Amino acid sequence: MTSSGIQLQSSQMEATGSSFEWVPVGAVSRLDRLLLARACEAEHSSLVTEDVLRLAIKGQAQIWRFTSGLDRGIFVTQILERVNGSELFVWLLVGRGIERHMKSIFSHLSVFGRANNCTTMGAAAKPGVARVCERTLGFKSYSVYISKKLEETDG
Repeated sequence: MTSSGIQLQSSQMEATGSSFEWVPVGAVSRLDRLLLARACEAEHSSLVTEDVLRLAIKGQAQIWRFTSGLDRGIFVTQILERVNGSELFVWLLVGRGIERHMKSIFSHLSVFGRANNCTTMGAAAKPGVARVCERTLGFKSYSVYISKKLEETDG
């Protein structure tokens, strides 16, 4: 359990030779940082890796690592308080071969969410990822998130 009261756990998926683990900020590797930077860039915001690390240090975000053979990914979650209860929000997700392991990743995240009293799990996803999550994981799309960088010439 972290200082913010969040229960964290790592696990080995022995049958598949895969590993799913919470990554303490001090254990974030150079490759993890590179993957986080790619995820931040894909987010199309001013977010940078240091922002994610700062949130993780404060206990406001969790960094996770997934490995299976040559496949490797990193993702970030946050526990958000919503009107109807707590939500485990999958915020950033990037890596090689992630789509092959979505079921096991989200299964482990579900356990984490329930252990932390979350009643729902949500994610911001690109349309292709959203379709995969709907078809294979039981997610439903309720809205589309759109974003635009504000320029000096806007308005």
